[in-house]
Amino acid sequence: LAHLPLDIHTLILELLSPSDIIALRKTCKALLEATTQRVVWVDALQRMCDENTIYSYSYPTEGVSLLELEYTCMAPERWARLARKHTSIVEEVPSHMTRILTPPHPRTPQNIDSPDQLYLIPGGRFLVTLLRSHLSIWDL
Repeated sequence: LAHLPLDIHTLILELLSPSDIIALRKTCKALLEATTQRVVWVDALQRMCDENTIYSYSYPTEGVSLLELEYTCMAPERWARLARKHTSIVEEVPSHMTRILTPPHPRTPQNIDSPDQLYLIPGGRFLVTLLRSHLSIWDL
């Protein structure tokens, strides 16, 4: 594998997840060189956006360092790892699933509060609101 040309390594790396690319880099110097090519991480970022239905223009690649590209590509995996670590849910939740959640207390004009903080996620698809101790994610 170490004797293959760099373009063949790049084609192989296009099939791997970001964590697999990082794991592969630890095997030999040739793969270390292949996994530090900018084109590998730009492609990985595009795949990450496609797989997670993220608007790809939310992550411009011009002027972004290789380390920042790698960090961005790993974001969904870091989030999933963190969620699994701090959850009691045993079953896996599909990534593309729609659920209608009803609040425990129906909102009436007397108990409607405006959120304390609002965050619009880059790309404009998700809105995060914080109301007292309740975090809500809105898929716009």
